[in-house]
Amino acid sequence: MARRVLGLINYQTPISALLEASAGGSLPREHVWGFDRVASQLSLVDCVVPRRGQRLSAYSAQRVTGDVVGEAVAAMRWRPGSVVYAMSHTLVRGLAALRRRRAIPGTVVAVVHPHPTLRDGFDKSVLGLDVAITISARVHDELVAAGRSPNSTMLLPWGPDVGFAHYTSTGDNGLVLSTGKTHRDLATLAAGAEEAGVRVRHLGVVPPGTDTRSIEVVPAWPNLRWLEDLQSCAVVAIPLLSAAGTVGLTELNAALAAGKPVVMTKNPYIDVDVEAIGCGRTVPAGDVDGWCGALRDLLLADGQQRIEMGSRGRAFAEEQWNADAFGEGVAAILAAA
Repeated sequence: MARRVLGLINYQTPISALLEASAGGSLPREHVWGFDRVASQLSLVDCVVPRRGQRLSAYSAQRVTGDVVGEAVAAMRWRPGSVVYAMSHTLVRGLAALRRRRAIPGTVVAVVHPHPTLRDGFDKSVLGLDVAITISARVHDELVAAGRSPNSTMLLPWGPDVGFAHYTSTGDNGLVLSTGKTHRDLATLAAGAEEAGVRVRHLGVVPPGTDTRSIEVVPAWPNLRWLEDLQSCAVVAIPLLSAAGTVGLTELNAALAAGKPVVMTKNPYIDVDVEAIGCGRTVPAGDVDGWCGALRDLLLADGQQRIEMGSRGRAFAEEQWNADAFGEGVAAILAAA
């Protein structure tokens, strides 16, 4: 009999809706966090939060209790042999804390994200998870150093859906594309781009007081616009204020799958080495000259060179860094938990 998996997500939508969007080609499968494989190989129970409880659910998920509404739904649906799987450890802090004290039966598995850091808490509930899944080697090592067993702390590659139809290249318009709003260093990107004399478009919110006169800013955009810009851009830029967990990995995944070269701030929490792969350049945080040089080198390079760099990134994703590898890993972990 297939293992019964109680699934929790923090998108305030049923897992079934995400799976339908993914199957229909409107959502890349990395954003279903392995639930596609869970649904096809195991017995998935969608612990969707009722609409009337969504506000409390969102509020409590940011606190030491975890998502109290989602946890309550999972508890009510628990049966002997069930395993809880959450796409973020923040959703099951309460259950994990109880498991740490052996106050409840069952098995709790979650993806542990590297923010907040261990120093700031990483809250001790993560030590109560029966299995912790990480998408960063550095987080894996931090969890083991904090007291988790390496035998129940698993590292998986969270890569892109290489079969997603919109992850493709339609050309090279000479534009540098930046997206996102979390922990982005747009001031350094703008200064480097101005010095290099290259065109940059940023899709997303800009922090107040940031001088972005040298780049085009589009504060809000439909999803199709972002994908069209990705398909036609020359280079994807991922400027970060500092190493901040896996921030920037979503954009990097999209660039790899679309076959676009990347310039990004060095981040030891991200396991993809774009320079070793040959698909991009890394720059130290706050290094305007570094951004200038990297952008100038890639934009002045022959277009064929950018195509070859993007192809190397795409090949890396196809071979080892993709949503299939993550989903299969999650399903195997849950089946054995």
